[in-house]
Amino acid sequence: MNLRKVLAIFLLAPALLAPGAYSLGTPRHGHTSTLLPDGNILITGGTTDAGGGVTANVEMYNMATNTYQAWSSNLATARSSHTATLMSDGRILIAGGFAANGQPMTSLEICNPVTKLCAAPGFGDTTMLTARGGHTATLLSKGANAGRVLLCGGRTGTTGTSITEACEIFDPVAQTRAAAGPMISPREGHAATLLITGKVFATGGRRRNPADSAWIYEPMNEMYDPTTGVWTPVSALLQGRINHTATVLNNGKIMIAGGYNANNYAYCQSTDPEALEDECWHLKYDTNWAQDFGNHGYLDGAEFFDQNGARVVLSEETYGEIPYRVAGHSAVLLPDGRWKMQGGYGGIVPTFFKTTPVLEDDSIIYLTATGNHTATINA
Repeated sequence: MNLRKVLAIFLLAPALLAPGAYSLGTPRHGHTSTLLPDGNILITGGTTDAGGGVTANVEMYNMATNTYQAWSSNLATARSSHTATLMSDGRILIAGGFAANGQPMTSLEICNPVTKLCAAPGFGDTTMLTARGGHTATLLSKGANAGRVLLCGGRTGTTGTSITEACEIFDPVAQTRAAAGPMISPREGHAATLLITGKVFATGGRRRNPADSAWIYEPMNEMYDPTTGVWTPVSALLQGRINHTATVLNNGKIMIAGGYNANNYAYCQSTDPEALEDECWHLKYDTNWAQDFGNHGYLDGAEFFDQNGARVVLSEETYGEIPYRVAGHSAVLLPDGRWKMQGGYGGIVPTFFKTTPVLEDDSIIYLTATGNHTATINA
């Protein structure tokens, strides 16, 4: 056993495990996270409680200090399920979203990471053509609209029947907007990401079935060609989902993670403890616990696609798993190639512990200053 190593870990443990050391200052979902040119991450808006309260709060994850820091100014308008797009000049375009009453908004504002201020555009158009929330926004890099922002889909009213396939383009220089080619499928809660080719990959979302008004969790993916302005269908998702993330990794693959699908709702029942083995094991192995868990529609799977929209097989599987089921989160690719997720809501697999620590051979147990965490470190 290396005593110096153990002592260093023991002394650092209270700082590393202190509550809030790596936590958002404001719990939220339906927010945005944007990787800034300096490597820090900007977090804006979102929903903060079960009652649908929305926030204008802005905070930044500081990569150097591994802490979240509040900005000197919040958004001009509180909003959730909006978009935040890093533009060519380093500023961030905030577009649309839902107000506290669930009404979609047309308003635009721009956040400046230098001054740490957010405000409505100073001239030109300050609103979108269409009020929308749960939409996507993508900075185009090819074609006649390079440098402009493509805004697509979302909900245009307070009901599920008002989901659109319409797109529009915002010019951050002239601050003007114009209609763009519509998506094939109307969708809200979908994700869109810019590919190396300059095309835009749109995935997931949901829409109403016109026959019976039931929700359809859209499995069909589609691709936007900025040179033609036309959307084309590509390989479909294995699992339709909303409020997920789509991130282009350093190897060029698109990682689609988490999300929600009410049609995949399952919960633990004592009559069928094998239904979800990972989450219902306590019903079978520990009769003292009777907790209704299960996935409840939240997804932990990740799917991978290539730059042409074809599904990628990884390690003889077509999916991977993130540590817990989550939706309404946000994610960015860090400069070192790692994928980082912030916030969200969903389910965490239950775990159980004994109040008395058990010492193992060649191991130590350390406690934080609050005395509420334990960990085993192998020597």
